[in-house]
Amino acid sequence: MKRIIREKRAWIHLLGPAVVLLAAAAAQAQSTTAPPTDPAPPAAVQPAEQAAPQAADATAKANEALAKVRERGATLDLKQRQGVEERLDKEKQVIELEATAKGDATVAGRLAGDLGVTAEVLMAEKAQYQTGWGDLTIAHLLMSNGTDVTLDGLYLLRKEGQGWGQIAHGMDLNLGRLVSEVKSQGKVATGQEKPDGKTASLRGQEMKADAKAKAAEAKAKGAEKADAAKSGAMKQAPATKTTPPAQTTPPAGGGGNGRSGK
Repeated sequence: MKRIIREKRAWIHLLGPAVVLLAAAAAQAQSTTAPPTDPAPPAAVQPAEQAAPQAADATAKANEALAKVRERGATLDLKQRQGVEERLDKEKQVIELEATAKGDATVAGRLAGDLGVTAEVLMAEKAQYQTGWGDLTIAHLLMSNGTDVTLDGLYLLRKEGQGWGQIAHGMDLNLGRLVSEVKSQGKVATGQEKPDGKTASLRGQEMKADAKAKAAEAKAKGAEKADAAKSGAMKQAPATKTTPPAQTTPPAGGGGNGRSGK
């Protein structure tokens, strides 16, 4: 009996510390609360999802801008439209001839300095829109002076049959300044002038500028006609004057062949 009691005491002695440790661990587990869980961060918006509304908004603005250009461009007088196109074609031809003589890369490199893009971009745009250097120059000049107007939109209007003068008028730009700036870019393209990195503003009082240009043109034509008339008068031989025949004075007394009577 004593032996059994001694064995129980030995087991209690061995298990006591373990029981105490288990009890302490359970108590600590009960008293310790789990830290609050941070809320999950909101799902990030994918770049494509962000770009879609922006692209749709840009497209809407571009379409609205083109509608206004069409509407206003239709009000340009036909005679004025033809005159502007003739003047632009003349200046465009200068750029095209230089590209033919010196190569596309040379002209692209010169024009890039003023049009705000690289020569590589200009070369790619020329191929994309299947256009000439003169037309591409005009397109960039118009685009730099108009908001919400893109190259796609400008060449869409061209496919619809609108001339550059009509498009510029639709954008409320000064046609006289457009012709002048294209002429200036022609000098850059041919190497006569160096690019300054700027494109002139094409906005201004169109009616006054156009009237001034017409007055200057009329004055030049008048001077040419006056010079031609003066030159013709100098070449014409002077007329020969004829001397009138001398008048015979009849004799006094009214003689003649009459006989006196007796």
